[in-house]
Amino acid sequence: MRIRILLVIAALALTGCDRPQQAADSEQKAPTPSAPQAKAAPKIAEPAARPSAALTEQPGELPLEDLTGIWRVTAVVPDKASGFTEDDTRIIGSLIDVLPDQIRWSYKASDRFASDEVCLGPVAGIIDDTEYAEKARKLVAPAVTRLKAKVPSLSKPHQWLCGDGGSWGDDTEFQKLADGKVAMRWTGGVTLILDRIRKVADNPPPLPPTGAYESE
Repeated sequence: MRIRILLVIAALALTGCDRPQQAADSEQKAPTPSAPQAKAAPKIAEPAARPSAALTEQPGELPLEDLTGIWRVTAVVPDKASGFTEDDTRIIGSLIDVLPDQIRWSYKASDRFASDEVCLGPVAGIIDDTEYAEKARKLVAPAVTRLKAKVPSLSKPHQWLCGDGGSWGDDTEFQKLADGKVAMRWTGGVTLILDRIRKVADNPPPLPPTGAYESE
């Protein structure tokens, strides 16, 4: 009898010793909770590109030698109320001869765009009047905007003056856009983009017949 009781007590003791070890083993085998996944930061929209700065104007009056030559109308930018259309074929391709002693149309793209005006003793005069200069800028601005990517800088607003008589348009305000490129106002509510296709000497030889340069 005593031996059976001792065996029971021994069995209980062994069982009690195993329980803490089993509990420890269970704790070791329990899965470790995973760390919470960090949420991706929301994408922030990049700010819109800032508009490019306004084109600067070079000071001073344009020398006549920067403007003399044979100029072709390569683009037409009409005012809203103009009777002409954008890049009107009645004007595109017309030629202007700017010479030291005169300015004249040497070729006209059509009879519907006709001008017999001649400016004698031309002078490219800078517009000194602040209010008038600002008006000239606004008139030429649509053409400048259209060609802004090709315009490194502008001249101050100018106008053609006829020192020895004659006439040239209404006021013919203009700005130089780049070497060999000018935006000039003309009658009929349009701004003409002019590209110089040939330079001329200070004392050029007699001009060839009207329209001769157009065949080149």
